[in-house]
Amino acid sequence: MTPKVKTWIANVKNGKIKTNTEIILHEIYLATLSEKKDMFSEFSGRISTDELRVKLNISHQSLTAILSGLQDEGVIYVAGEKDCGSEFYSYWSFTSDHVRMDRLIQERRNEKYALWLKRGVCEFSDLLPDEIVDFFEQTLGQKK
Repeated sequence: MTPKVKTWIANVKNGKIKTNTEIILHEIYLATLSEKKDMFSEFSGRISTDELRVKLNISHQSLTAILSGLQDEGVIYVAGEKDCGSEFYSYWSFTSDHVRMDRLIQERRNEKYALWLKRGVCEFSDLLPDEIVDFFEQTLGQKK
């Protein structure tokens, strides 16, 4: 766990909220704890992106940028999806379990790598040998 994540978690738990990141993390933390079933269960509460935006009166773009950073650090994770007609929002939950955080960080890195690779192959397919493009089409499920 990086020093900044330790600071975020400490500030969220002791109520010394200083930044927008900590404000958002605090709301996710409270929502997560509010639904805890018993002292031995994994946290089960969650709050949606839309609920956070309305509650905190923050722009969607700013909110999603901060959520992305928190997700990269492994302190929050997607705990479902909320269907709002033509739009979908993620539900977020908090974790402070170090093993889970490490796993979430690695999963997020793998996800971002796959997206980066897919975009690169699409953008530069005209510069790549056909065998390479065919391989990535099969592997990543994309077409030229």
